[in-house]
Amino acid sequence: MFAVGALVGAVLFLGLALLWWGVRGRRIDDRPVCHRCGFDLSGLWKARPRGPCPECGAALGARRAIRIGQRRKRWWALTVGVMLLVLSLGGAGLAAWGSARNYNWYRVHPGWLLLVETRGAAPDPRAARELARRHLHGMLSPGQERTALARALAVQADATASWEVWWATIIETARARGGVPDEQWKGFAGRAIGSMRFEPELSHLVRRGGRLYVAPNFSVQQGRGGLSMTLRKFHHLDRLVVQGREVVIPSDWYGHQPVGYQLGVSGGFGPGMMPLPAGVRGGDGPISVEMVWTVNIRDSAEPGNPVLAGYTGVYKGEIGLGGLMEDSLPAPGPDGWQRDQPSPADLRPLQNRPAAAPQK
Repeated sequence: MFAVGALVGAVLFLGLALLWWGVRGRRIDDRPVCHRCGFDLSGLWKARPRGPCPECGAALGARRAIRIGQRRKRWWALTVGVMLLVLSLGGAGLAAWGSARNYNWYRVHPGWLLLVETRGAAPDPRAARELARRHLHGMLSPGQERTALARALAVQADATASWEVWWATIIETARARGGVPDEQWKGFAGRAIGSMRFEPELSHLVRRGGRLYVAPNFSVQQGRGGLSMTLRKFHHLDRLVVQGREVVIPSDWYGHQPVGYQLGVSGGFGPGMMPLPAGVRGGDGPISVEMVWTVNIRDSAEPGNPVLAGYTGVYKGEIGLGGLMEDSLPAPGPDGWQRDQPSPADLRPLQNRPAAAPQK
């Protein structure tokens, strides 16, 4: 951008210089002429050195009232100068237009206008972003801060309204300043928790050293929240039943993050493999699977990290053996299990357990 500005400035300077040079012209004789009107004063100047000019009445006795030599304009310099001037002004106009298009005009909008632009079911996301920035840096009046907070909570509660993470910034900033009571804070967390679903099509079975392992896959969808600095999401696989036999979930299962996941991050995770009961074989056809998991949000800024919101997910279905994969890792140890997996004692028959409901 600097190079373009320098080039436009150079062309503009050259055009102005040619215009001045063309208008000044070149001297074609050495006769005295009136500096104001160019009247030829030959003979008259010496006879009446201090009299007025007979053409325009200018006082010829004044300083620099008479110049020597008539001048003729350099028309080629005028033509080229005008062309360069038009070119440079056009380039400057284009550069200014491009800068104006890329400039964030919301930075100069007054606070009341930003609040107007964020009304309705489709608030302007750029206005919401600027509103969140000013709210974060204390650039709004107390009344505007209250209105912005009420607007953010209303937009989050309305599932039909388009959601932007900047609304979450306003809510969390207000919470840090003591402007959001506990009930509203829990409601915000409940709507921001998102969803976690088991993906049977993406899950697969692995044969390792003659033993079958299941690698369940989950997808995580973002809720109506933002990239929170204090709220953390925790996933916990509570129960896994394969072919009527229950597997005790290892405490270090991949999804059991001790510090939780950052709120607002979409995506998923493929948990580490877990061994299946010894009686399950690769040619037995689809394997029945039941599982229950819980998801909750905790506030790391509060003592004891209290749970603000949560839900329980249930899946009851099958995992086919069509996606069976052969693992090239070494065979299990003498007890038939990988060192990082539970032992056969962790598998016990399912007894007197209620049937799981379909996945929600």
